[in-house]
Amino acid sequence: MRDCTKAKLEFIHKAMEGAYTAEQAQTELDRMEREFGKQAFLPGKVPRKPRPWTKADLEHLRMKAAAGACSRDFFAYLAEMGEEVNRMERQKRRIKILAIIVAVVAVAAVIVAVIRVLRG
Repeated sequence: MRDCTKAKLEFIHKAMEGAYTAEQAQTELDRMEREFGKQAFLPGKVPRKPRPWTKADLEHLRMKAAAGACSRDFFAYLAEMGEEVNRMERQKRRIKILAIIVAVVAVAAVIVAVIRVLRG
């Protein structure tokens, strides 16, 4: 049997990485509740920030977790935000890579055009 605190820390770590979908997070939270009973979560609600969320928002939630926020709603919100923020970060990286590829192709096309003009 795992320690409840260790299970919460593992959940927080995975949620920060965007490892859970909403459904996966609920499944894991259900499992934690079955395994640890009433000590799994404290009662409470978490104020939700409007979208779009940023890495700073996610870090703010991590700090709240470190300060002791541990209601079921909080963990579900953390997983939701982690998934979205990490998805957006991956999308930004893809766009940057695509932009670099387009720029390289454009430069190559200009070089080829200049060489053709110079050759006559």
